[in-house]
Amino acid sequence: MTKTFAGSPRGRWFAVVPGHALMVAVALMLAAPPCPAFALEPLLINPSMDGVYLGLHVEHLEDATGKLTLDEITSPLHKQRFVPEKQKTLGFGFSDSVHWFHFLVQNPGGPARWNLQMEHILLSRVTVFEGVRETGYRRHEGGNQIPFDRREIAHRKNVFPMTAPTGASEVYVEIRPYSKMAINAYMTAWDENHFIRASAADDFILAFFYGVMAAMFFYNLFIYVSVRDISYLWYVSYLFFATLTYFAANGFAFQYWWPDSAYLAREGIWTLYAAAYAFIFLFTRSFLETRGRLPVLDKALAAAGAASAGISALAASDISFYFVNSVAYPLTLLFPLLLLLAGFLSMAKGARQARFYILAWSFFITGMIVYILKDSGTLPYTSLTVNSVQAGTMFEALLLSLALADRIRILRAEKEHVEALHRDNLERSKETLERMVAERTTDLVQAKERAESATKLKDRFVELVSHDLRSPIGSIKVALELALQRAGPMKDERDREAILTLAHESSGRLLDFIDHLLDVSRMRTGTITLHKRWVEMRPYVEGYRKGLLPGAEQKGIRVDNLVPEEARLFIDPALYGEALRNLLANAIKFCRSGDVVSIHMPKDDPRALAVKDTGPGIDPELLPDIFSHEVLTTSRGSQGEVGTGIGLPHSYDILKAHGGELVVRTAPGEGAAFVMRLPEVRAVALLVDDQDPHRAMMREELKALDGVETIEAADGIAALQTLSETRVDLIITDIQMPNMDGYALIGELRKNPFFAGVPIIVATSTEDSPSARSRAFELGADDYVVKPIRTADFLPRVRHFIG
Repeated sequence: MTKTFAGSPRGRWFAVVPGHALMVAVALMLAAPPCPAFALEPLLINPSMDGVYLGLHVEHLEDATGKLTLDEITSPLHKQRFVPEKQKTLGFGFSDSVHWFHFLVQNPGGPARWNLQMEHILLSRVTVFEGVRETGYRRHEGGNQIPFDRREIAHRKNVFPMTAPTGASEVYVEIRPYSKMAINAYMTAWDENHFIRASAADDFILAFFYGVMAAMFFYNLFIYVSVRDISYLWYVSYLFFATLTYFAANGFAFQYWWPDSAYLAREGIWTLYAAAYAFIFLFTRSFLETRGRLPVLDKALAAAGAASAGISALAASDISFYFVNSVAYPLTLLFPLLLLLAGFLSMAKGARQARFYILAWSFFITGMIVYILKDSGTLPYTSLTVNSVQAGTMFEALLLSLALADRIRILRAEKEHVEALHRDNLERSKETLERMVAERTTDLVQAKERAESATKLKDRFVELVSHDLRSPIGSIKVALELALQRAGPMKDERDREAILTLAHESSGRLLDFIDHLLDVSRMRTGTITLHKRWVEMRPYVEGYRKGLLPGAEQKGIRVDNLVPEEARLFIDPALYGEALRNLLANAIKFCRSGDVVSIHMPKDDPRALAVKDTGPGIDPELLPDIFSHEVLTTSRGSQGEVGTGIGLPHSYDILKAHGGELVVRTAPGEGAAFVMRLPEVRAVALLVDDQDPHRAMMREELKALDGVETIEAADGIAALQTLSETRVDLIITDIQMPNMDGYALIGELRKNPFFAGVPIIVATSTEDSPSARSRAFELGADDYVVKPIRTADFLPRVRHFIG
C-alpha cells in the first residue's frame, strides 16, 4: 500500500536528488510491504491470540453515499481518507452510512490460520476482504441479511476464517446497515484453538442462563395453574418473551430457527423485546396493585405497556425498521427506570411485596450499566461484561419469583389472620349473643317499666292539657249560654259585642293551643323535616319583632333588635321562627311597663341568638322543669295573660332538631335571657355539570365564600348517587348533560320530600331563553344564571341561599 507524498518535505527532497538515485528510491518503495504513512501498528499473528482487540489497529472511513467499491476504497484517492481509530469498541452510534475498516496483519512465522470475529451479532451485512498477494483479495460474507448456511464457520456470531501468509498483509472490512441502526464494529482476533475453547466456555455460560430461565418459566407456570393468580400469568409470559429475546440477540434464533429469513433475523428480536416489556408492565400493575394504590402511576404504566405492544406490532409488520431500531428502542431504555420508580412508590404506599421487586430491577439496571461501560471501553470485554444484561435478567427473574412467592406468603398469612379473626368473632358472637339475650330480657323488663311510667306521664300530661283546654272551652260555653239567655235581638249592642269578643278570643286561644299540641306531637315523633338554609338574621328578627310590637307597646315595653347587619344563620326559617316567637311572646308576657326586651347575638358565640328581658326573672323552683313536656310550668303574665305552657318545651325541641340547644340564664328580679345556640356548620354545594372547565370555574368562584365546601357530579345520575350518600345545602346544575339532563334532575329532586327544601340554581349557557327559564322554575328551581358566570352576578345568588 502506498501513499502520495506530494507537497511534503520528503517530496521536495526527492525533487533535487539525481535521477538515478530517484529511480533506486522508487524501486525500494515498490519492493517494500504496503504500509500507511502514519505507520499503522499491524496485528501480530501468534498462537496466543485469545480475543485480541482490533480497535487500536484499525483505521476507518465512512461512506455516506454507500456507493464506493473495494477498488475505489483501495485507490490512493480514498485510501488517504482513512482515519485511525483509537477506541477498542469501534462504536459509531446510529448511522445509515457504509463503514469501511482497514488494518494490517504481520505474521513473523510461517503461514498461519486465525479467526476474525465480529462481536456485535445484529449486523446486517459484513464483508471481509482479505489481502492475498497472488489474487488480490479473498472475499468473506456475513451478517443476518444473508442465509446462515453461507457462513464459512457455522457460529452464532460472524466469524471469518483468515489466512496469514508470512510477512505483511492487509484486511478491509465493510459494514453495510439495512437502515439507520447502531454501528458497532467491535472486532477480535483469535487463534483457532483459543477460539474453540472460548466458544465452548461462552456456550456453557449461555446454556446455564437458558436453563435457569426455563426452570423459572416452568416453575411459575406450574404455580399459575395451581393458584390461578393473574400476576403469575403475566410473569411467565414475560419470562417466555424475554428468554426468546436473548435467544435471538445471542444469534441462536438465526442459527437454528430462521436461518433463511432475513426478515425474521432483522425484526424478530425487536418484536420479542417489545412484547416482553408489554407483559412486564401488565405484571407490574397486577403485582404492585397500582390501580388502587397509585392511580396516576398506573396510567403511566398502562401507557408504557400499550406503547410496548405497539412497538412489537410495528416491528412484526416490518413497516419501519428505521423507527423501531433508531427511535423506539432508545426510548425503551427508560422503561426499567419507570419500573424501579413504581417499586419505590409502591413500597412507600405500604406494598410489602415491592421489596423483592425493587431488588430485582436493581440487578437488571446494574447489568445494563455494566454493558454500557463495556461498550464505551471503560470496562474490559469479558464474558461477564458481555453477558451482564443477561446475568441481570437471570437474577431479576429469580428475585421476581421470590417476590411472587413472598406475595403468596403474605396472602396466606392474611388469610390465616382472617380465619383466626373469624374464629374469634364466632366466639365473641356466641358470648355477645348470650349477653344480648340477657340484656334483651333486662330491656324488656325496663321497657315494660318505661311503658307503665309513660302511661302515667301521659295521664299526667292529659290532665295538664285538659286543665288548659277547659279554660277556653268554658269561656266559649259561658258566651253561648249568655247568648241563649238573651235570645232574640239584643237591645244593648255592648252586651252583644262583649259576648262575641269573649267567644272569639276563647276560640283563638283554643286553636293556638291545638296547633301547639300538633307541632309538639310532630316534633317528638320526627315527622317534621327541617328545610334549612342561610338566613340574614336582622331583617328576619325584625319581622317577628314587628309582629309582636303592638302588644308590647300597649304594655309600655320596648323591644330592641340588636342583631348585626351581617349576621347569618343556617336554620329552618319556619321552625326557628316558632321558637323565636315563643321566646319573644314570653318575654313580653312577663315584663312590666318600662321594661326592655332585646334580641342580640352574644359576642362570644356568633352562632347563637339571645332574647333577653329586664322583667322579674323566673322562679328558681320552676327552672328544672321549664323545658319539660310532662310538667306544666306556665303562669300568668304581668297583666294576667294566660299561656299554653308548652311553648318553651316546643322551642327546646326545635333547637334540638337543629343540632343545637336552648339554655336560660335568670335570677329573681334581674330578668331572664334565653340563648338559642346552633352547631357549627359548613355549607356544602353540589356542582352538576358534564364539562370539567365549567365545574372548575364555579369551584374557584365559591372559594370566595368562607365555610363553603364543594362536591361535583358529571350528570344527573351521578348527582342522585352523590345525594344518596351526602347531605348538601345547595345544588347548582347545568341543563344539557348526558344520561340525565338538568330538567330531569330537578324533577326527581322535587318529587323526593327529603330534597324538597334544598335550593337549586340552574347555571346554563345552552338554553338561555324565556321558555327554558319558565320550565326550570316550574319544575322547582330557585334561581337561574347564565354561563359564563360573572362573580358580581353569581356569588350574591349563592350567598342568598348558603352565605
